[in-house]
Amino acid sequence: MNSESVMRINSLDSRLVPAASRVFDECQRIGVPIYIVFGARTKQEQDFMYRFGRTVPGKVLTQHRGGFSPHNYGLAIDFCLRYESVILSWTEVLDRPYWKGKWLKVIQLFKEEGWDNKVNNPSFEPGHVESMMGNTIGSLYEELKNRNNWYQNV
Repeated sequence: MNSESVMRINSLDSRLVPAASRVFDECQRIGVPIYIVFGARTKQEQDFMYRFGRTVPGKVLTQHRGGFSPHNYGLAIDFCLRYESVILSWTEVLDRPYWKGKWLKVIQLFKEEGWDNKVNNPSFEPGHVESMMGNTIGSLYEELKNRNNWYQNV
């Protein structure tokens, strides 16, 4: 599973790979079983996820349509914890102090590297961290929209 996490880290904007790798390596060193669920996503993947809980049965997976997520620009990571073959989401760790402490340690390590977990944002997701590197989603979207074949390139 570590190779999947490393592959997802390597899908990020190349300027963020070193910081994300340092967090991942430190988690491994101190025994925090971080698992990277998502790094970069295409616009098509984002649009597909956006449909869940709306036009596709299931829970809402994201608040952002394709082109409006930092994942579409390689600027975000979604993570969880993995213990043996069990994936632990925020809901599973919230009432378990040991696991919640490990989750919060991941957030702390990312914050030390300059990433944000958007805790005060209305679309806050506990396993989401991002580094916009001075950009806004609006500016990134406009830049992308002005490129040829922008829909296919995201």
